[in-house]
Amino acid sequence: MSILEKNIEMLSILPEESQIKIYSYLVDNFGNISPFAPLSKEEILAELKEARECYDRGEYKDFDLAVDEMCEKYGI
Repeated sequence: MSILEKNIEMLSILPEESQIKIYSYLVDNFGNISPFAPLSKEEILAELKEARECYDRGEYKDFDLAVDEMCEKYGI
């Protein structure tokens, strides 16, 4: 198990109030820690277009299967 997985497991059992305090500490000390940059309307539409093209080519995974895999991976 990686350090990231251990941290996620540890954080997942903390009460939400404690998780919020930890998040606030990280934001205060390291800035916005979101891995997702804000997207413009045009960028969102371009990503949606690309996703539709992948779907049309059959390059997709069934939603239920994808959710089952995520639940198994993260123990949900």
